[in-house]
Amino acid sequence: MRLLTLSKLVLAFYNRNIAKNIMMVAFMLFTNLIFGLFSIFIESEKVVIPTLSASYLEHLSVDVSLYESISTNNDLINVKRYKRPSISYLESFSSQSEFIIRPDFSKVFRYTKVSIHDKELPLPEFVVINNIPHDIGINESFLEVIKESVSVDEKSLLLDFNLLLPQMKEDSLNIEYNTTLKIDFIYQEPAYFSVPKIYISQDFVDQNIGSLKIYEELMLSNYLFNLHSEHEMTNYRFRLHFNNYEERMKFIKIVEDINTNQNGVELTSDEIIKVKSFSSLYDYLNILVTVFLGFIIIGGLVMNGIISYTALMSLQKQMALLNILGATKVDLLFLFILINLCNFIMGLMSFLLLPYLLPVVSTVFYKFLHIRVAISMNLLTISTIIFLNIIVFMILLILLFLINNRRPLLYLLLDA
Repeated sequence: MRLLTLSKLVLAFYNRNIAKNIMMVAFMLFTNLIFGLFSIFIESEKVVIPTLSASYLEHLSVDVSLYESISTNNDLINVKRYKRPSISYLESFSSQSEFIIRPDFSKVFRYTKVSIHDKELPLPEFVVINNIPHDIGINESFLEVIKESVSVDEKSLLLDFNLLLPQMKEDSLNIEYNTTLKIDFIYQEPAYFSVPKIYISQDFVDQNIGSLKIYEELMLSNYLFNLHSEHEMTNYRFRLHFNNYEERMKFIKIVEDINTNQNGVELTSDEIIKVKSFSSLYDYLNILVTVFLGFIIIGGLVMNGIISYTALMSLQKQMALLNILGATKVDLLFLFILINLCNFIMGLMSFLLLPYLLPVVSTVFYKFLHIRVAISMNLLTISTIIFLNIIVFMILLILLFLINNRRPLLYLLLDA
């Protein structure tokens, strides 16, 4: 067929089924938009998880313990015994990853009271962090706890800090430390199961709490350092501070390589627990999204097949006349594909809307997690989706044409 004649035929046949074609385009626009958004959601895990991790102020600090699995009569029950690793053991990793080793003060902080305007507050989680510009800070969750108790000015928050540590041994001193903590900053951490926290710099802990005397010649920090690995006051762990994210990931990789089911090194922190939990939730959501996309694909094929089938049936007699005038079945198939290709191309316009919807996706993450995520489109993924759509769509059209043209086209005129 000549190009001009072919163009006129495509336009005439397209207008003949204009209602069906508009319906197909609308359905394709909707399904492609949903498909694109869900594909972006699946791809976003590569960005959301690292962003979530880095959004926790303590993400460069972890607690490290040694574990050993204990056999039980029930295979479903996994019991672990923990102890604190030795300093020499941890220092054996220092050639591969740089970090600072400090004793864990969690047990010490349990003997503290925090109050404001003589009103005692629920004890928050004390998070010791290295290399922060200010000594003391709180998160927004703890600020809400404070506001529920008293009316305060956020810019001049002062907390009364009282530490009363009982005797460690019979001949040791009672430790009492009282001070007023000026809150230097309020941090908005991710909202995902956020708990009240007080952030304390490691320097402040070393200079003010770690320097308290257990004996006349022994400071609390040194006492905690030298305790037996299974002593309760060690909390069975050391606190490690990393200079940057790369050093932290190096250490995590080393630990993953040496760990076994029987024994190994366990890293814990509020950030690690929350990120693992969110990653698991994201994996389940990805499964649900994938299943939903499967239904979208099947539904799209069925709807497109029905609309294309009815459109083809309404054009059969015109195609029979073209066949009498010399058009081959290949020509008619080509004409049928061109008509539906117009719908397919217009349906792809929904992908052009995706860049404008990315800020909406980022806003949704900020609304629920309080983290700002730079969501982007993966052009390779979108291109793959479009390519696969073309292949599946072409196969569907060819099958429909072959099924509906098993008889000679001339018989269609005899049936009229």
